[in-house]
Amino acid sequence: MLKAARNEPQAIKAAILIQQELFENRYGLEKRAAGCFYTFVDENFLPYSKIHKKSCPDDVRQCGMLYKTFGGMSLSEITWFFWLHIGHLEMWQKLLLR
Repeated sequence: MLKAARNEPQAIKAAILIQQELFENRYGLEKRAAGCFYTFVDENFLPYSKIHKKSCPDDVRQCGMLYKTFGGMSLSEITWFFWLHIGHLEMWQKLLLR
């Protein structure tokens, strides 16, 4: 994999993949099935927030807004690129609707 890299960004990406594979093999991590965003928030995040955070009402409000965008998506589908694309899309919509 590393020998096939033709430039520095490809080599960095290949090295990261190799390190991740070594880490997963060393510590016996199992790949879990990616659940959907809605399930993760309802079963994990909000219960944690209610117990450990004073800002729980804010978290509930913000999660309500995030449900509109990410509701049924799996967690593996939500990437920084997707988030960046959504941000630019909303920015352009606001500019065009002025």
